[in-house]
Amino acid sequence: MPTLLDVAGAPIPDTCTGKSLLPVMRGDTEAVRDILHGEHDGCYDNDDGNHFLTDGHEKYIWYSQTGQEQLFDLDVDPNECSDLALSATAADRVTDWRERLVELLRDRPEGFT
Repeated sequence: MPTLLDVAGAPIPDTCTGKSLLPVMRGDTEAVRDILHGEHDGCYDNDDGNHFLTDGHEKYIWYSQTGQEQLFDLDVDPNECSDLALSATAADRVTDWRERLVELLRDRPEGFT
């Protein structure tokens, strides 16, 4: 929506969390945000509902109904086959991503945090 509003020359509401991709399409910048947040409803199985964060190099996934976490190093594992979340060597990275997601979800009505 923000991209379409930007193309039309219309104002983007302050309440909109999305960003216009027009600057990327014009070649003015490579990205419009440092971290992308996505969420998926557990439409077929409630336990599949999740939120994810990625910076293009790592991807952190939190399953909101089960508490399961996953972490992938996208530079070496772009197909997300090797979950690093339970690795002791990745514990600090998991914690960092979890804290980012907590901050992002803090004011959401679902009460995730």
